[in-house]
Amino acid sequence: PAATKEQVTEVRLAATGALLNTLDYVKENFDRGNERDFIMQTVCEAVSYPSPQIKQKALECLVRIVESYYMYLPAYITVLYNLVAEAMKASGEEEGVAMQAIEFWSTVGEEEISLAEDELAANEMNEPLPPERRSHHFVAQALPVLCPALLDCLMCQEEDMDDDTWNKSTAAGACLVVLAEAAPDTIIQNVLPFVQANIAQPSWRAREAATLAFGSIVEGPPADQLKMLVDQAVPLFVNALTNDPHVQVRDTTAWTLGRVCGISNAEFVIQKYFVALMEGFIKALTDSPPVARNAAWAIHNVAETYEHEASQQKGILSQCVEVVLRALVTASSREDANENNLRSSAYESLNTVIRCMSLDCMHYISQLVPVMLERLEMTIPAASSAIGEEAREEISELQGLLGGVLQTATQRLGGQGISVYADRLMQAYLGVLGIGSNIQQKAKDPSGSISVSGMTGSVHEEALMAVGALADAMEMQFVKYLPHFAPYLLLGLRNWEQYQVCAVAVGVVGDISRAVEKAIVPFGDDIVALLLTALQSSELDKSVKPPILSCFGDLALAIGGEFERYVPHVMAMLQQAAQSSLQLDIAPEDYDMQDWVFALRESIFEAYTGILQGLKHDNRQSLLQPHVSWMVSFCEIVFHDCDPQADGSSISGNSSVGLIPESEKLVGAAAGVLGDIATLIDGVRGQLVLLSWVSVLVDRAQNSVDNRVRDCGVWAKHAIFGAS
Repeated sequence: PAATKEQVTEVRLAATGALLNTLDYVKENFDRGNERDFIMQTVCEAVSYPSPQIKQKALECLVRIVESYYMYLPAYITVLYNLVAEAMKASGEEEGVAMQAIEFWSTVGEEEISLAEDELAANEMNEPLPPERRSHHFVAQALPVLCPALLDCLMCQEEDMDDDTWNKSTAAGACLVVLAEAAPDTIIQNVLPFVQANIAQPSWRAREAATLAFGSIVEGPPADQLKMLVDQAVPLFVNALTNDPHVQVRDTTAWTLGRVCGISNAEFVIQKYFVALMEGFIKALTDSPPVARNAAWAIHNVAETYEHEASQQKGILSQCVEVVLRALVTASSREDANENNLRSSAYESLNTVIRCMSLDCMHYISQLVPVMLERLEMTIPAASSAIGEEAREEISELQGLLGGVLQTATQRLGGQGISVYADRLMQAYLGVLGIGSNIQQKAKDPSGSISVSGMTGSVHEEALMAVGALADAMEMQFVKYLPHFAPYLLLGLRNWEQYQVCAVAVGVVGDISRAVEKAIVPFGDDIVALLLTALQSSELDKSVKPPILSCFGDLALAIGGEFERYVPHVMAMLQQAAQSSLQLDIAPEDYDMQDWVFALRESIFEAYTGILQGLKHDNRQSLLQPHVSWMVSFCEIVFHDCDPQADGSSISGNSSVGLIPESEKLVGAAAGVLGDIATLIDGVRGQLVLLSWVSVLVDRAQNSVDNRVRDCGVWAKHAIFGAS
């Protein structure tokens, strides 16, 4: 018997799904024109099929094709324009088809943004851009037709949308954000008429859609196009924030104003409307949770705009700091603060205001610390008695937020301002770190990695960073806390599973080393052993390894000649890391890996500098004599990778690594190490003078456009060649 229509549809749906699952593995087929044409024809026919399920699955195929085979789209883009435009009209039960069509254009935009970044990176590195990585600017060409369709979708809001709502309206707004970055020069002219036509309409849907459209395009376009528009729009939005009768309009208005206050050239409009903006945001903090959440975020963006005033005696934030802090503290403790991320937004904004306020407002921070500290202290017994995963996570989040605020307050107040609270702060941080951790058993086990149970990684990060800030502020007065804190620090260094925690613990070792200097010696063996073990581990994320190498330099500077016992092991590890950085085969377009190699090499130079100068304090620098030859060779190899033209070749055979934009910093770091070797190790200076590449390296450093690199080059020139 002949198959029924339903059976045919089921088979087609299964076939389209199977095609979707294989698209990542058909590169060779896509490289052959006739096979590529067949695949694209099959997908396009599926998009036109009556079944909405097949249409949606076929559009998913197109999204995957954009991600993997963008370079082949020009031959098909005209057909795709029409197919996707038709699919965007779907509604009701077929809304998923429209959302997937919108996702197609979001993906095209994201791909073209990535291609533009690749082109910029290639230009900075003076490298040709591979033809397959060139943008065809489909978004810019499609905007005149695409924007009206997307803007119509914005009007399809649901009555009671929340943060988890994902429909045609929210998808279209997210797509506009991407398109504004992908086609910044023409997005305004395609969206502005819609905003002007709907911003004052009686329908709340029209007002909300117009507000969302404006907010979606403020990041991307050139400043000269935005300035007048933003100037005209802000008074309208400030009025809507407090007076519009519909909560979704007020919510989107707060979000849009937050976006406006976060653009790179926002200061001109914030300064002009500062009082009205801040009054509106403060009032909105008492509105429903989604509106209040976005108002807090907007205050965060305003404060960040004036971050440069933190070192000034008086700033624009001074006129409202007291009332803003009070409003944020109140909002953070609202009974409904756990809704719509209001609590976290309020605390993060509080943190930013503290960090950015001018010096005349320091007394407000002093008044805030005991309030935040009391809240943190109250969470510790609450965490111990919390029942259920959700309750524990909520307390953990609160502890992380409070720890972040107290860390920033400590950094702003310094030792003199924070010392009165130091004992209570440390007790609270230890209480947070101790929740769910069996320190006695775990800290003493030297083998393997661990993951702390019962506590989220973010809380450990915040608590560790807060302790680091306290150590930095208290300096030698921090010594009394070391025996109590050390077990938790060692636990953090072994937390490879939550590698961000491990990275923060490494940073705290540096903070404490600088603060207490040789008082850290009793804990040095355990710290160094854990750092060396972590470096050799394949389980630990590679991003943590450069900071670990730098940490050896911090430790050596702190303990001076006491570092002698670690020299053989640490110098061997540094040489191993340096050699590995020279042996990696890195693809020219793998910019992330190139950045990591840069960080690795820079951290090795930082370690060498710290160890050289640390041992010098106790006249133990001669211990490094056996390692001088390798250190000098590494400087030479890195220099020629940074500048292969220095002698016409790249010694490591991998010049792409050295051509990253930060290569000037590596040259400066190498010059610093050579200068240290020349001044600290007997008999080496005369040998360095005879090496022609040393002179070239030092000259390049002292002619750098980077002031710090240039200063390092001038110093190295004097140290090595005796020049003035």
